[in-house]
This record gives sequence, structure tokens and C-alpha cells, in this order.
Amino acid sequence: GEIEANANVLAQSINDMSENIKEQTGAINMINESVSAIDNITHENISIVNTTNDITRQIDDMAKNIVADVRKKKF
Repeated sequence: GEIEANANVLAQSINDMSENIKEQTGAINMINESVSAIDNITHENISIVNTTNDITRQIDDMAKNIVADVRKKKF
């Protein structure tokens, strides 16, 4: 009767919620993987920036040394 129909509706609603939760869990997992990938790329970028900064300093020092050396020499 009516109780059985209501129980069936309730059971179907619970099944629907369960499916929605599974889908949301999958979406959250994908987001977490994407955030992790972005974090890894960010760390790689920081490393590249630091290396580039070191190289830039070295080149700047070389250029200053060349300029100082040229100024010492008379042509």
C-alpha cells in the first residue's frame, strides 16, 4: 500500500543521492589531482626562476668584469 510506496520512493531517493555522491566524489578527486599537478608545476617554475636568477647574476658579474677590464686597457 501507501507505506510500501513511500518506502520505495525513499529507497529510490537514497539510491539517487548515493549516485550523486559518487559523481561528486569523482569530481572532487579530479579537482584534487589538478590542484596537485598545479602545485608540482608551481614548484618546478620556482626552481626555474631561481636557476634563471642565478644565471642572470653570473652574467651581470661577467659583464661588469668585462667593462672593468676594458676600462683598464688603453687602445
